[in-house]
Amino acid sequence: MLWQAHGKQVTLAHVSLAGMYSSFGIDRALAVWGAIECWGVPILVIDGGTALTITAADQSGLRGGAIVPGLHVQLRSLAQATAALPATDRSANPLPPRWGLTTVEAIHSGVFYCLLAGVQDFIRAWQQDNQVTPTIVFTGGDGAILWEGLQGRSLSVPLVFEPNLMFWGMRRVRETAKG
Repeated sequence: MLWQAHGKQVTLAHVSLAGMYSSFGIDRALAVWGAIECWGVPILVIDGGTALTITAADQSGLRGGAIVPGLHVQLRSLAQATAALPATDRSANPLPPRWGLTTVEAIHSGVFYCLLAGVQDFIRAWQQDNQVTPTIVFTGGDGAILWEGLQGRSLSVPLVFEPNLMFWGMRRVRETAKG
């Protein structure tokens, strides 16, 4: 994916984050850099897009992350890979019921709450790895529903939803280029 700022292509070379590898996505780099600029380190960025990405950074730079199919990809894959399950999409944003009373509700519940449990596990592992309380920032198309789903789940870390996180990183690229 190509990003542009002021008519120039933005690459990983524009992001001052130690530890990035050559195939690290520029979208992830910009989101993490934007989060660091706003909240500092340690930081965990959870981007609920087509692929759900979880990216960790601390004072030494990129610590790593994980990539799994996002919410909508998982929903579509069930219909594509099975003969009896219907195609379904979560175009509405309310949390699904935990215990579905229809096949579609059960699919939504299973995919959403299993994805949420995985995200929660990464958050807890990141908490354990850090001496200070890290900030967890959600972004992306499904970032809001993931953030909402984790409210009240006894996570003793700040959970923030910022839909424009990548643009904070783009702003930082622009500021760095001026300086």
